[in-house]
Amino acid sequence: MQNNNVELNLVIELLEKKKQELLEEVKTEQGANPEKITLKNQVIRAIHCLQICQEFNISKGEISFLRIPEGGSDSFYTSFYIVDEAEINKVDNWAIKKLDGKPIELSCFDIIGKR
Repeated sequence: MQNNNVELNLVIELLEKKKQELLEEVKTEQGANPEKITLKNQVIRAIHCLQICQEFNISKGEISFLRIPEGGSDSFYTSFYIVDEAEINKVDNWAIKKLDGKPIELSCFDIIGKR
């Protein structure tokens, strides 16, 4: 995976340079150029996406994403939890998984990456 991170570093550096160029162009122009502002925002978003891929070692084809399904009639307030199913047939034995001492709670607005 180290090679993947090195390759991403090179691309991120190129995008950072492009972002700086666009920032300077936007600052020095008399009127706001919507196309350059849009491009600058897209470059910033691309950098962020690549940094996430780098942080979690995500390469093409090795992860799929799932959207949490909508819940009942009031899905905005529906919560989903990740559980450790010690015994699949005995729900009372399931334990809600925690991260930093807090239950991992998901809503219908969340997505999950699956390797």
